[in-house]
Order: sequence, then structure tokens, then C-alpha cells
Amino acid sequence: MTIETKYNIGDEVWVYYNMMPKKMIITHINFYCRKRGTLKTEIRYVLDNVISFEERVLFPTKEELTQSFIRLNRVKKEDYEEAIGNIPCNNNNQ
Repeated sequence: MTIETKYNIGDEVWVYYNMMPKKMIITHINFYCRKRGTLKTEIRYVLDNVISFEERVLFPTKEELTQSFIRLNRVKKEDYEEAIGNIPCNNNNQ
């Protein structure tokens, strides 16, 4: 079996955490395999040694995270940015 991941340990990714966009570092990658009829695999990324997320909710940039939120929730970009205060990207993982 070969397991391929989109991200690697040490990569910085963007995710919604505590209702806010946040840049975090991948510190662990967990793999789960189960067989109940068909084989099911799951990859979970542990961020900042705190919490794990599925790959589908992680994004390489804040802009891609924002666009996914806008598409899913059908909100205007201006309304979204106003709601989160248009948090700037900086070295404090904000």
C-alpha cells in the first residue's frame, strides 16, 4: 500500500480554528486504515501539536481558505473580510 499526502510535516497551512482563519504548522501526520467490507483510509494532520484536521479543510494560503469559505457559504468577500476584521498575514501565525 502506498500512502500519498498533500502536505508534509513542517508545512505551514491555513485552517479555520476557533472560528477564525489561522496559519499553523503540521507537526504530525496520522494514518488510519479500517476494513469493514471495503478498505477505508483516513489521513489527519496534527497542527501545532494541538488538534488534527482532515486534508480537505487545510489550505496552503489564506486566500485559498477565504475563497473556499466564500464558495461554501455564498457570502460576499467584502462581508467576510469585515466579519473577521481582515486579519493580516504575519509571523505571529495570525
